[in-house]
Amino acid sequence: RPLQVVECLGPDADDFGEEPLPLYPPSYQVYDEARSPLPLPLPKKPSDRDAHRRALEETFQVAHHIVAVQTSAPLFHGRCCTTGLLMILLLRLGAWLAGSMPGMVLLGIHMLTTVTDCVTAACVAPLFVQGTTGACVHLGCIGPMLTLVFSMCMADIGALAGYLAIATPRPLEAGSKSIVVVLEAIFGTWELLLFASVALEISLCSTCWMVYRELRMAGLYPPDHLPMVEPVGGYVSVFELVCEAEDAHKWSQGCSHPVSPCGGSCGHLITDLRAETEVPAAEVEEGFTI
Repeated sequence: RPLQVVECLGPDADDFGEEPLPLYPPSYQVYDEARSPLPLPLPKKPSDRDAHRRALEETFQVAHHIVAVQTSAPLFHGRCCTTGLLMILLLRLGAWLAGSMPGMVLLGIHMLTTVTDCVTAACVAPLFVQGTTGACVHLGCIGPMLTLVFSMCMADIGALAGYLAIATPRPLEAGSKSIVVVLEAIFGTWELLLFASVALEISLCSTCWMVYRELRMAGLYPPDHLPMVEPVGGYVSVFELVCEAEDAHKWSQGCSHPVSPCGGSCGHLITDLRAETEVPAAEVEEGFTI
């Protein structure tokens, strides 16, 4: 078919009374009637969010099932240790009400270990009551709880060390040779409760670490991680007892570097410093040196 040519001129000359200069050169627009229109873009299919949501829920269910199987024994041990701490607190209260008081020198040590038992039992109760699917895990409180339990355990061990350093046996009555009397003079009610408290604190700290490690290896902690998608390689650093996972990873990476001449593990710092102070080859040819 023939092409239709349309000439676009400037303003009409009659409007000005004389032939004006063209304001812009004539342009030609070519229309091809036989040209087919461009194909319309195909509409995009809507994203299947329900399928993604179901897949993510199944992943979470599998991860929680694995963690529940792996942490069944540690959770049971933790519940037993928590119950034991509560019983120790009741026995101390009973001894206090019965008038059996430790000496003034050891009173501060026993009060310290009593406070640590109360704080530890209150902190671990949500985890061992609700399990690994409770709010303690979803809110990201396992890490701070583990650090606090570890601190209370260290305080309890320090109280026991102080007792062993300053404690002296009570004097015996004249003519008393019974083994029971001698043992009671060396270890009284408060002393035995102190030993039991330290043992339960250590066991509870190790139990909390087992639960935390399984959650980390399954990808359920920290809460912003995807389960089974971001594994930790089967290894959880012990530095996470006292710091966050990211900081513990940095410390582990720092310890893996060679020891520098300054005596610290700062080999990676020396490597970075060398990279920053390297002189390009062009500058070296011109006479620049380090």
